[in-house]
Amino acid sequence: MNRTIRDVVAFIGVGMAAFLGLLGQMITFVPGRQMGWFAVAASLAAAGLLSPRWWLRFVALALVIGLACRSCAGYVEGLRYEEFLRSRNLTADGNSPSR
Repeated sequence: MNRTIRDVVAFIGVGMAAFLGLLGQMITFVPGRQMGWFAVAASLAAAGLLSPRWWLRFVALALVIGLACRSCAGYVEGLRYEEFLRSRNLTADGNSPSR
C-alpha cells in the first residue's frame, strides 16, 4: 500500500489526539487546566483533516469537535473555580487569603 506524507501525518495526528484524549479522561486536573490539554489534542486531530481518505477525515472531524467541546468545558470549569475561590477569599493556590 502506497502511503503519502499526508496520510502519515494524518494518521499520526489522529492517533496522538486519540491517545491524549483518552489519557486526559483519566488524569485528574486542577479545575480549568484541562482546557490546554484538550486544545492541544484537538489541534493534533486537525492534522487528520489533511488525509485524502474520507473516513479518516470524518474521524478527525469528530475528534476535533469532541476535544474542542471538552476544552471549552474545561475553560468554563476554570472560571467557576476562580469564582468559587474569590467568594471564599482564597487565592488560586488555596493557601492564603486574597487582598
